[in-house]
Amino acid sequence: MVIVGCPVPGCEFESQDLSEALVIAILTIHGFSHQHASPVMAAPAQAPAPHGPRLDRPKVDVGVSIEEWNVFIRRWDVFRAGSGIGDAQVPFQLFQCAGSVLGDSLLKAAPDAATDELCPEPCGRG
Repeated sequence: MVIVGCPVPGCEFESQDLSEALVIAILTIHGFSHQHASPVMAAPAQAPAPHGPRLDRPKVDVGVSIEEWNVFIRRWDVFRAGSGIGDAQVPFQLFQCAGSVLGDSLLKAAPDAATDELCPEPCGRG
């Protein structure tokens, strides 16, 4: 007869004094409880927030006036907040706002234009 404990740290399960074959079967069954145990949650799960309609990305290209630029900046602020764009994603997302002529010019002048390495601290206005 054999008594075997669960090898999972912190688990105090121990088989009774049974035959080796029964202990193996019981430990196998017990092992499933560790694989399928529901996770311990620190806080109650929240329902996912409903998503609103998709927001249109503001666009900007070369040759805009200062007024058009200011409108773009306001639209960017609204788009960023409404889309939940975090600081790490700002350079990539902001680059996608560039029209084709501006985007091509940026990439020719600086191949890393869409990375945060070239984006100064206030880049995302965040």
